[in-house]
Amino acid sequence: MRETKGICQIYGMDAAKNATKFRSLYGYVPQDLSKVYLDFTPMENLLYFGKQYGLNEKEIYNRGRKILKSLEIQDKADELVKNLSGGQQRRVSIAIALIHNPIMCILDEPSSGLDPVVRETLIKSLVDINETFGTTIILISHYPEESKYCHKVAIFGRKRGLIDFGRPRDLLNSLPGHGRTILLEFRRIEKDANKRLESIPDVDKALELRVNSLYSIYTDLNLSELKNRIEKEFGTDSILSIMQQDAKMEDLFRYKAMEVPTIE
Repeated sequence: MRETKGICQIYGMDAAKNATKFRSLYGYVPQDLSKVYLDFTPMENLLYFGKQYGLNEKEIYNRGRKILKSLEIQDKADELVKNLSGGQQRRVSIAIALIHNPIMCILDEPSSGLDPVVRETLIKSLVDINETFGTTIILISHYPEESKYCHKVAIFGRKRGLIDFGRPRDLLNSLPGHGRTILLEFRRIEKDANKRLESIPDVDKALELRVNSLYSIYTDLNLSELKNRIEKEFGTDSILSIMQQDAKMEDLFRYKAMEVPTIE
């Protein structure tokens, strides 16, 4: 990140000067499981950490059961954490961060290392936490598809800082094509296809999905006009298939932030 200057305030108070006051306002879930006691059960973990915030056992049990239910691990409340799956252990970590009823909870890549099905289930559980307890969830992720569940998205780029911010649908609509892309597959390998596609008038960008053969094209041109211009550049029999589809968050991230590395 570039060096920055300014003031960070929470509820009008300087965050640097009131760090202790703010501890009860937020929860934090680290990327690893360093804040979870593996030889405790989930409920024992909640009791240990909840008491650090001044909660009594009755409060912890009542709230803990609700949180574990929202995270779909209520049946694991009395099992040792070390015997749970990786996804279940991650949920225990999230429950610990929520036990003191924070206004917001920051999660650092909570779905990292989980398989796609478990990952999606976890994110849906976080949506349920947000709706049930009113807790604002701040999710840090490298998986663009997870952002479809968010109310707002901030896109960061390496050495570039904040690139874009807004509601997912508004961000997708800001792309050329207003929320749709053109998926193009050539009949055969076309030399320098990327450069040639982007040289076509009114084609904003062509992202390569498969080397010199499959592309996602961003343009305000309609499908018929784009097809005519591509065939003029590559030949009338060059296109195997061309179709319009809704833009995905992965497309947005690639368009806004990603650079394709050079393979040596």
